[in-house]
Amino acid sequence: EGGGGGGEGKKKERVPTVTLASCLESWSAEHDVDGLRWAHLGDAAHAARERTRFLNFPRYLIVQAQRYELGPDWTPRKLEVDLDVPMRVDLSRLRAKGPG
Repeated sequence: EGGGGGGEGKKKERVPTVTLASCLESWSAEHDVDGLRWAHLGDAAHAARERTRFLNFPRYLIVQAQRYELGPDWTPRKLEVDLDVPMRVDLSRLRAKGPG
């Protein structure tokens, strides 16, 4: 009957920290788009590569952190993470340079 405060047997889990830079890296990463239909190829379906970039930069950037994911049974699960957001963010590497 230890005189504990009810926290017996529970270990305090360390919450991982994710940086805004790593979130932006994931968001802007190049990825495959399968089954894209190409009109100039007779509507044939082929794979393509896509990436997200900024054509111009907003004066203020509003970011909504999506801290939920779908579990294996398709139920939402909250991701227990801290988000490290600096006061200033350099987005220059995310600037669009045109086609190519």
